[in-house]
Amino acid sequence: MTHPAIPTASAAAQPLPQPSPQPPIAPQEPKVLEIHGDQRWDPYYWLRDRTNAAVQDYLNAENAHTAAQTAHLAPLQQQLYDEMLGRIQETDLSVPYRHGDYFYYSRTETGKAYGILCRKLESLEAPEEILLDENLLAENQDFFDLGDYQISPNHRLLAYATDTQGNERYTLAFQVLGGAIACPRPSPMWEPWPGPPTARPYFICAWMRPIAPTSSGDTASAR
Repeated sequence: MTHPAIPTASAAAQPLPQPSPQPPIAPQEPKVLEIHGDQRWDPYYWLRDRTNAAVQDYLNAENAHTAAQTAHLAPLQQQLYDEMLGRIQETDLSVPYRHGDYFYYSRTETGKAYGILCRKLESLEAPEEILLDENLLAENQDFFDLGDYQISPNHRLLAYATDTQGNERYTLAFQVLGGAIACPRPSPMWEPWPGPPTARPYFICAWMRPIAPTSSGDTASAR
């Protein structure tokens, strides 16, 4: 005859598993979207509004729930981070490429999370000119991503786009002879200036607006 196992004292002392806290549930709000005669019901459309205090409260509650449920994994997360970081060459240099009279490249430095765009005039032995330090742009930002960037045909201007919200809506800015001039409002899509290389480059944006004269008298404009 088989008798059921009698729990030992050590087994009996084990605490019973506690039920996991329930995650926050986003309320539904009626919203009907219509396009080309087709209707679509989206009860979570209200979550699109980042400025809505209710949206922020809900996202904070989600983040708090996630942090509580994964708190026991913190030592493992740190272990994995340290192991992966130990396999990365933090101070590194891309292969320079020749474009006009300049050699362009990017590099990284130990302890810094973002790259640095640089160039040298005519020779790799020439002094380095830093065009854009992403680490400086990312300071005091909760999120930062450098999108596309391009050099003007006469090598006097740098156009670049940044996202500091994580919503993939990039702000277009210009680096003019060491000084940065940002567009007055975000432009989620942009493309480089048209036409052959000239001494008066122009950028295409969403509107036409004079930006600033360069020291040589040229004018950069956004449209």
